[in-house]
Amino acid sequence: MRSLSTTPTMALLAGALFLAGAGTTACGNGGQEANGGNAEAEKQTAAEEQVAETEQAGASEDAAQKVAKADAEAATNGGGGGDKPYTLECPEGEGACKVDEKTYEGWKAFSGFCERCHGPGGLGSSIGPNLMKRFNQKGIDKGRFIQVVASGWDGPMDGKMPAFGQNPNVNDKFDNIWAYLNARADGKIGPGRPDRIGDTGPGEDAPGNWE
Repeated sequence: MRSLSTTPTMALLAGALFLAGAGTTACGNGGQEANGGNAEAEKQTAAEEQVAETEQAGASEDAAQKVAKADAEAATNGGGGGDKPYTLECPEGEGACKVDEKTYEGWKAFSGFCERCHGPGGLGSSIGPNLMKRFNQKGIDKGRFIQVVASGWDGPMDGKMPAFGQNPNVNDKFDNIWAYLNARADGKIGPGRPDRIGDTGPGEDAPGNWE
């Protein structure tokens, strides 16, 4: 009689265990799906981070190549004591010298992006140092100059200068700005817009009509 009475109980227990197992399996599948979604999100985030790191490395490498090129040019010119980086056409007697296209483009880039802090012609302002004093009193190495312009500067006395290494309007004009500032420091041109070799008269290339 006992064996007969326990048979329904055992059947109920078996059924409960079966349902519990089915529920566990369902939860397990749901967890696997959730984990799969998290893995895909992590892969996408990792891919985006890798792209960002690659772009940053490319910009740093480009700036480093420009610094290396400047150092090589300085070594060829005896550390800055060789040929000047600008070309001038000066009239006999009094009169302003005209500059080559390279130097002229340097003035345009400087007046557009550097003058706001360093003042007209690099004479300094309340927020940026006088670059003419830096060039004439301390001397500036071209490689160091390009490195600072490309990477920025955060000095204890001079404040913070933004980096222009990834600015497409400036990062291909480093040589031009260098030529312009050297012509300024040598006293060959004034702080305003220089006349360009080939220009027939003043005013034909006003700031609102730059080429």
